[in-house]
Amino acid sequence: MSKNTKAVRTVATVCQCGKTFQREIRRGRPQIWCDACMTIPFAKRITAPVVTEAKVHTDSEGVERIANQWDDKDAIRPQIEANVAEVNMTWPVTRARMIKAGYDSFAIGDALRIALTEAYKAAGA
Repeated sequence: MSKNTKAVRTVATVCQCGKTFQREIRRGRPQIWCDACMTIPFAKRITAPVVTEAKVHTDSEGVERIANQWDDKDAIRPQIEANVAEVNMTWPVTRARMIKAGYDSFAIGDALRIALTEAYKAAGA
């Protein structure tokens, strides 16, 4: 029988307490706690505070809110929402007129898509 003699591969990882340690690369659940934290009971382990730098946007009414870093349209999001709400408010009347005029459901759906696209474009998106 041959023995598996592969070298152990490791990667630098940051523990929840903030210390950097080397953990083995393997399948399954990776080790997330350093050796010092592993000796402490789970409920008593201390986690380092997560430091995030939040950007703040001030809207047209002077109200400050935290910016969403994952939303590339965050600066104009309130205007987009207002434009879409306006389309949604007027849409039932427009839809009823289109049905009365004899449009099929595909044409009505396309008209809504076009109206929403125009609402996005009007906001600068």
